[in-house]
Amino acid sequence: MAAVDGRAVALIGIADAPRETAAAAVSELHALGVEVVMVTGDNQATAERIAQRLGIDTVIAIGAGTDVAIETADLVLMRSDPLDVPTALRIGRGTLRTMRQNLGWAIGYNAIALPIAAGVFEPATGLILRPEIAAPSMYGSSIIVALNALALKRLPRPAPTGPAGGGVRGGE
Repeated sequence: MAAVDGRAVALIGIADAPRETAAAAVSELHALGVEVVMVTGDNQATAERIAQRLGIDTVIAIGAGTDVAIETADLVLMRSDPLDVPTALRIGRGTLRTMRQNLGWAIGYNAIALPIAAGVFEPATGLILRPEIAAPSMYGSSIIVALNALALKRLPRPAPTGPAGGGVRGGE
């Protein structure tokens, strides 16, 4: 409060405000099935006000500063854009899905091709994978795994934000 001659003439208020993209980030996280928890060094009243405004599920206001919040977090934003959280989650989930697919392909291919190439089925069926065919097919298997990994570039990413276009864009 500001006063002139003992009389109040102005009231000054300072409050934390969430980033412009915070509400969109919380909505995207909810759409991905994630419970959103805010761990902050702010006081409880401020944290609850912001959490309610953004639709955050749970608030943990430590009040001891950002160092504790950073130490307890699974993901720390380097650019302070909340939309980076759902982006990181999509990339992580996509990477795990691709790894599982590639592992399944490699195990399946090798479980079939190696016994055939070794001649295990030749006495009973006459089936054998000759070396000049086995080598290119193994190479083809590696190409399929690599192309599947490149599919990660198609993951949806948020549009650029801010005047300088500081958001993440596809292909970067």
